[in-house]
This record gives sequence, C-alpha cells and structure tokens, in this order.
Amino acid sequence: MDEPILESICYKFSQLGNGDGTTDDYEELSIEVQSSCSNLLKDSGYLVLRTPTGWSINSSSELIDLLDIIDKGVPNIRK
Repeated sequence: MDEPILESICYKFSQLGNGDGTTDDYEELSIEVQSSCSNLLKDSGYLVLRTPTGWSINSSSELIDLLDIIDKGVPNIRK
C-alpha cells in the first residue's frame, strides 16, 4: 500500500455575531489548508477562508491569531 497523502485540513471557528447586526447571530469561519498535488505532511499548502455568515474582527491581530493557530497545527505552512 502506498503512503497515505494528507490533502486537506479544516479548522472551524465560531463566535457571537457583531453588534451592528450585519452578520448572523453566530458567525462561522472555516479555514482550510489544501494541497491538490502534494502531501501536507511534507510540503506546504494554501489557505482557503470560507464563511456563510460573515466574520467580524476588531483588528488585524485577531485574524493573525487565528492564522497562528493553524500555523502551529500544520507543518510547513509558511515555508
């Protein structure tokens, strides 16, 4: 049997909606790490951000914090 290939990893985040009412009551954000032709355990992939509800942040550091969570969980993502 050939070595299994890790093609994608999905991180799902949720939080209360913003106070302006421009998103749903609860916001959902999925950040997927994908690779169409290599193994994520050996090579870096790319990120796909998806949200069906909107995702609110107060500063860019909040988004960076989420990306840091992913960076720590996936080898080679920033190489």
